[in-house]
Amino acid sequence: MPPGSVFHGKTLKEVEIPQRTGLIVIAIEKQSENAPRLLYNPQSSTIIQEHDKLIVLGDNERIGRLDKLLRE
Repeated sequence: MPPGSVFHGKTLKEVEIPQRTGLIVIAIEKQSENAPRLLYNPQSSTIIQEHDKLIVLGDNERIGRLDKLLRE
């Protein structure tokens, strides 16, 4: 997640990644005090936070679309 992304504080359902890019979010790497942890198969109610890393399934073209959306 780039700093200042419009996705921060929103749920996966709200940002509609599969509908807007064709990608599937298979996990989110959440930062914690001790070490990062992976949240596999995140639910649509999962909130995206500033230092999260999205692990997605799809081709480079679709990943490029997501990158562009994250930086809007």
